[in-house]
Amino acid sequence: MKKALFILLFFLSTIVYTNPIFYSYLISEIYFDESGDWILEIGIDEPMNFEFWDSLYLETNSGIALITLFDTATFTPITNENLSNDLAINKDNDRIVLHTNFIDYLNDTVLLGEAEDSYLKNIEYGQSIARQYIYPNLGFYKTNSPTIGYPNSIMEGTLGFIHGYVFDHTGMPIINLTFEIAEGYWYAWYFRTDDNGYYQAPILSRSYYNDVLLIPDGSLYGTYDLLPINPVHFEINENDTLNINFTQLLTSIPLHQKESILLSNYPNPASDFTYFIYDTELTANKEIRLEIIDMHGRKVDEIMLNESPFLWQTGQLQLGTYVYQLYAENELLGSNKLILVR
Repeated sequence: MKKALFILLFFLSTIVYTNPIFYSYLISEIYFDESGDWILEIGIDEPMNFEFWDSLYLETNSGIALITLFDTATFTPITNENLSNDLAINKDNDRIVLHTNFIDYLNDTVLLGEAEDSYLKNIEYGQSIARQYIYPNLGFYKTNSPTIGYPNSIMEGTLGFIHGYVFDHTGMPIINLTFEIAEGYWYAWYFRTDDNGYYQAPILSRSYYNDVLLIPDGSLYGTYDLLPINPVHFEINENDTLNINFTQLLTSIPLHQKESILLSNYPNPASDFTYFIYDTELTANKEIRLEIIDMHGRKVDEIMLNESPFLWQTGQLQLGTYVYQLYAENELLGSNKLILVR
């Protein structure tokens, strides 16, 4: 195990040195004022990358424009005055992309309203949609307290509350269960049921669709078990309180505890590729298989592994959260979460 950990640390240090962080410019916030105008804020998580500042483009359903005036601040407001030509942003249905023509992976996309795969619906004038932090795998939420030009705050004008029970497939409450809502590419607080199977927790304002819960297995490597549930869809706004129950599907795989095994991937979030890393000592002389599963419980890829690290091309998979499971001759050894961004 010590040998495997040493190899992992050496491998990661090599990747970090040879592959810079992909995400330097991200859409941090979009504000819609009462007159229908918009202000888009760009957040910079790698201020040293000056070379792309004169090649940033903003694209919406109405067209594409070069950003001609760009400040060097960490949070830079952008309006039509900063663009080579005017663009409209439709809060009810739009796809906004910030990108450069030079490098494909330097892009960031936000989906609004009725756009396919959007979870930011029913946005009102006077509201912003804001990213939790300047980090690509953290999603957006609706807020009644815009912070254009300043760091976003998830504690002001953003939170509703959900409460309810988690039931197994027989209708019995599942007690003392720690779980995470697994949807899209964002991080939520962990929730936990009490001795009666009841939970309550704050949650960010947006729309949700869930048909699986992620259950941390308590291992050193932060892996998860999957708990498929009856699909739940809800939308929550600031100060809303909703009763949301989660019920395990009859076909769910029982929760289990496996021996801790090194199972990870890098980079994560990933774009075009990632490396899967696993413990070759515990899997020696066994047929090793990795399954990639989407948040609807569908297997989208299956890989026969013969080395670690193993390079995997993401292909045409849609952005979002996936779970991968490692098998040795049909025995499930562990699982973990993979986030794909474009």
